[in-house]
Amino acid sequence: MLLGVLIFQFLERVPDRQAVELVKYHLGWKLALNLKLSDKGFHPTTLLYFRKRLIEHAKSGVAMRAVLAALQKEGLIAKRSKQRLDSTHVLAAVGQLSALECVRETLRLALEELARSLTEAERPDFWATLWERYVENNLDFKSGADLLNNKHRQAGQDSLILLQWLEGAQVEQRYGRQVCLLREVFTQQYEFTGQEALALKTHPTGAIQNPHDPQAQWSAKGPRKNQKAWVGYKVQVAETTPEAQKPSFITSIVTQRATQSDDPGLDETLQDQACSGLQRPTELYVDGAYISAARLQQAAKEG
Repeated sequence: MLLGVLIFQFLERVPDRQAVELVKYHLGWKLALNLKLSDKGFHPTTLLYFRKRLIEHAKSGVAMRAVLAALQKEGLIAKRSKQRLDSTHVLAAVGQLSALECVRETLRLALEELARSLTEAERPDFWATLWERYVENNLDFKSGADLLNNKHRQAGQDSLILLQWLEGAQVEQRYGRQVCLLREVFTQQYEFTGQEALALKTHPTGAIQNPHDPQAQWSAKGPRKNQKAWVGYKVQVAETTPEAQKPSFITSIVTQRATQSDDPGLDETLQDQACSGLQRPTELYVDGAYISAARLQQAAKEG
């Protein structure tokens, strides 16, 4: 029942509390979830804990597996069939930040994390300056390019000062989630150029784009003229090819980092299908991103 609520919640794009209200009072939801009219629902935090359990136990695909099992049982999907495979992009649910905005926001989150564990007496002398600069004040986007570059270098210097001070702090503070993220962002955006002087790096491939979703990456797809750029992820979508009197069905959806190529996505897709009880397809229709001499040789050997 909780799984059904999560699916409807995604389709309706409603938060947990509103989803529970719909479970209580929406006749369509009650019918679809096979609930009695008198059912009083549950506490909204139940959905939060349920999602955490799905992630912790690697059960995020449990609904997909249940549907595939039912389709196989009804004979709509054969264990081995012809399939087609392609990738598409998925946008992350976060704003796209500049490199300067990213390091400032990461620094703010680290300061707020430390503020919860450091007493007034334990905080360093420069604490008030950093707090005012990154927590209490916002960046003025109308500033000139030179001023913004100076602020970018300043953010690097401030990050370095904080990280160096944390080397002598307690373990739970030195390796807090946001502090570790700040350390990673600092390494990606800055480099030393002698005498501990900091220089800005060119944003590398795979760099963190937003600290609120560190795994979301910038990538681009397609030829330069019609190139589509995004911050988020890539998904590999496989489906059966249409047959006489049988529609096509999606057989797997595999999420990748946005910068990953399609080639490893093929292996991940086949592995995901094997976990769902499907055998390797008899024929697989793909574009050139999946094809190589080694792939063709492997496919020939496997029939």
